[in-house]
Amino acid sequence: MTAHREIHDDELLGAVMAAERHAAQEQWDGSRRIYALTDRRTYEEVTLPLDPIEGVPEGGLVAVPLTPVGPGDLRDELAKMTWPTTVLGCILVIEIEVGPPEGQNACGVH
Repeated sequence: MTAHREIHDDELLGAVMAAERHAAQEQWDGSRRIYALTDRRTYEEVTLPLDPIEGVPEGGLVAVPLTPVGPGDLRDELAKMTWPTTVLGCILVIEIEVGPPEGQNACGVH
C-alpha cells in the first residue's frame, strides 16, 4: 500500500480525537507523544491487533501511538524521525502552558 491518498476531514478528526483520548489516559503532564496515521486495513495486516478496532470504518484512519518524543528540542527530535510508506501522516500531542510573559502577572503588570 502506498501512503498517497486523500484524507477526509472527518476521518482525520476521528484519529485526532482518538490520539487525544489516549494521551489523556496517560496524564496531560506526561511525555510529548507522536502517533503515526495509517489506514485500518494496513494496521490490521501489519500488527495483527489483539483488541478489536472500534469506531474506525474499513479504510479509515488509525492513530498508532509510538514511543514518546525525547526531551530535546522538538524540531531536532522530529527531524530524526523516518516513516515507512504505510504511514499517511502523524499527530503530535503536546501540552503547552500559556501564561503571561516572565516577570508579569495575569494583568500584564511587572
